[in-house]
Amino acid sequence: MKAPTLTRKAMTMVEILLVISLMSVTALALYSAMATGMTIWDRAARSSGEEDAAIFLDRIGGEMRGALRFSLIAFEGSEDRLSFASPVRVLTDASAGGPAKIVPQIGRVEYVFDRDKHVLFRRQAEYGQALQGQMGPPRVVMDGVTSFQAVYFLRRREGVEKARSVEKDIPAAVLLEIRFKDKDGEEHALTRLFNLPLGAS
Repeated sequence: MKAPTLTRKAMTMVEILLVISLMSVTALALYSAMATGMTIWDRAARSSGEEDAAIFLDRIGGEMRGALRFSLIAFEGSEDRLSFASPVRVLTDASAGGPAKIVPQIGRVEYVFDRDKHVLFRRQAEYGQALQGQMGPPRVVMDGVTSFQAVYFLRRREGVEKARSVEKDIPAAVLLEIRFKDKDGEEHALTRLFNLPLGAS
């Protein structure tokens, strides 16, 4: 009877080269995907400041366009502060019998730039608070702001007058410029001109 022969199997040089090349391609694909992801992350982080500024300008522009001419709550503005009568949303008191709900009413909206903290914040007051000169707590709407400037355009008989501040009159237009720094310390600026319907009439 013939004894069984043991055969030893080993990888040939071609198989080894094939495995190495497959591992290299896989590693290269993973590295490429990771590098692309980091680039996208960096770009998104850099543009988030611009998006925050654009959202802020859209919001304040919408509220200014809705500003009301109301004798008890005047439009007041300086280079770094805006305050005006506008519809605000207020939570009703649940103790009156029915469920609490959010209702719109006339109130005061205020935007202020805090130079020391580099933030823009918003406050609002419901009708009763506004008449007493009180405001609600501040809420930060954008941070990392290096400067904020408002310029007002007032309609006069002789034409449009440019002003750095305004009291009582709703301006025909407001030019807002906001400057901010991204995470790399590079400064950016956004400027928008808002036409106010009641000020133009």
